[in-house]
Amino acid sequence: MHKPDHIDGTMAKCELDTRADTICAGKNFRVLSLTGQTCDVSGFHQSFDAIHDIPVAQVATAMTLENGETVILIINEALYFGNQMDHSLVNPNQIRAYGIDVSDNPYDRERDFGIQHDECFIPFSTEARKQITLPPKSQVTTS
Repeated sequence: MHKPDHIDGTMAKCELDTRADTICAGKNFRVLSLTGQTCDVSGFHQSFDAIHDIPVAQVATAMTLENGETVILIINEALYFGNQMDHSLVNPNQIRAYGIDVSDNPYDRERDFGIQHDECFIPFSTEARKQITLPPKSQVTTS
């Protein structure tokens, strides 16, 4: 059974990771809803023990853009680790599967490096991993 372990304002880094099959939401994500499914998660090597019963969830986090605007990112079908992970792993291929344009090639001179959504552009950085924040529940209520 999933136990919420949210601490509002918790900051953590997100890393682009195409080796992760699914987005792995760490301590900077809040669960919005659970799918009722769980997964056993294995590492990249057979000698690593699996982590059992990781919930699949719709999750949210907050990111402050360079202009000071805070955007709430909602991700469907993420593996929710919460405080069990001190960072989060974001697979750009999963974002693309939902029809959202992602440029994850920092050497592409034709496209900006980041997520191009209808409502805003969310930049990626190669300088340092971007810290994003667990938003208060009041910012992510859904109807």
